[in-house]
Amino acid sequence: PNSVVPLYKQLKDLIAKQISDGELKPNDRIPIEAELSKMYSISRITVRKAISELVEEDVLAKKQGKGTFVREKKITEDLGNPNSFT
Repeated sequence: PNSVVPLYKQLKDLIAKQISDGELKPNDRIPIEAELSKMYSISRITVRKAISELVEEDVLAKKQGKGTFVREKKITEDLGNPNSFT
């Protein structure tokens, strides 16, 4: 709370780190907004903003009535430098 970094950004970075460290795996459901709000003593609006940004970045996916889940990592390939199958 004493950091110059906004709380939503701190939470966003924390969730992203949990994903990159393997604590949260693809298709894992993250806690609901109310639980995250209580866990970190921040408002639900702050939690909602962090989650919304991660959804926009395709890190998380919201499923109506089910929750918010960690997305599978997308595999990207440089089409300007195609690979050979031989």
